[in-house]
Amino acid sequence: MQIIDAQIHLWATGLPSNQSHWQVTHFTADEAIVLMDEGGVDAAVIHPPNGILTRRNWPSRRCGTTRAGSRS
Repeated sequence: MQIIDAQIHLWATGLPSNQSHWQVTHFTADEAIVLMDEGGVDAAVIHPPNGILTRRNWPSRRCGTTRAGSRS
């Protein structure tokens, strides 16, 4: 059975405004994948979606992206 993380956030610069997120200046897909591998997670939903970059670089790790209200 695959394990899918229901929602992760990625950011390139600056501290996140939401204090419940790790207070680090960046959290990239590469960093997320290391943690996913350590935890046995197969894929994740990135929110908000920044799909094209992650689809191109990590196609086997992509679960899916969608916009609220989308029926795709």
